[in-house]
Amino acid sequence: MIRSHVSENPDEHPFNILPYAVQCYNSTRNKTTGFTPYELVFGHTSGRPPEHIYLEKN
Repeated sequence: MIRSHVSENPDEHPFNILPYAVQCYNSTRNKTTGFTPYELVFGHTSGRPPEHIYLEKN
């Protein structure tokens, strides 16, 4: 995700996408545990699946 964004936007700093990448990771269900990292930490779903994360294009 980060590599793709950086290759498409070489002038933009990769830290700009970091919050979106973290949200995506924390909302992605793990095949082994069957839970997302967010669910394991907070005990419930985040309410925003990773499919709803959009990056603004400048």
